[in-house]
Amino acid sequence: LLLRRVLEKRLGAHVVMAVDGLDGVRHLRDQEFSLIVSDVQMPRLNGVAFWDWTRTNRPAQAERFLFITGDPGSEENHRRLQESERTVLAKPFGLDAFEKQCRRIMEQTEELQLS
Repeated sequence: LLLRRVLEKRLGAHVVMAVDGLDGVRHLRDQEFSLIVSDVQMPRLNGVAFWDWTRTNRPAQAERFLFITGDPGSEENHRRLQESERTVLAKPFGLDAFEKQCRRIMEQTEELQLS
C-alpha cells in the first residue's frame, strides 16, 4: 500500500492492483499500462513468468516492467532477471529510488507513444 501511495500521490498515477501474476495477466489482457511493478516472488505465477507471458503476448508492455524483490529465488530466476534487462530494485529500497525508477519508465513510455 505504501508503494501505491507513492505512485498515486507523487506521480499522479492511476493504480490497478493484482494479487499475483495470474491476476496481472488478467489485467494485461484488458488494459495497457505505462508502468508495471511486479514482485519477483509471487504465488501461482511468479514475476519472471508474468514477464515472460507479457513479452510473448503483449510485447510493448514487457518494456514497462519494474521488478522488486527481497530475494530472486532460484538461480534460474536470477539469470532470467539479468537477461530481461529490466530494472530490479532490491528490498529494502528507498521511496525516492522507487519513484525515480517509476518516473524513468513512465517517461520512456510517453516518448514511445509520441513517436
